[in-house]
Amino acid sequence: MMQDYDQPIGDFLIDTTRNDHFIEVIKYDSIARTVEGRFQVFLKKEPSNTQWPGIPDSIFLTEGKFHLKIQEP
Repeated sequence: MMQDYDQPIGDFLIDTTRNDHFIEVIKYDSIARTVEGRFQVFLKKEPSNTQWPGIPDSIFLTEGKFHLKIQEP
């Protein structure tokens, strides 16, 4: 996480104490070369020496969606 676009104020990593992360592919189109799906991930802030007010100790992405174009090899 960055403050004012140039000051690092903390790293968020996957919370390995949880087992409810997932990535689900819902649609794959081999002609259009696209893939769609959804995901869920829970992140926790790594302890650091820099303390900034208002920075959460965790971030939950519970209704994530993706739509990707697959590049030619």
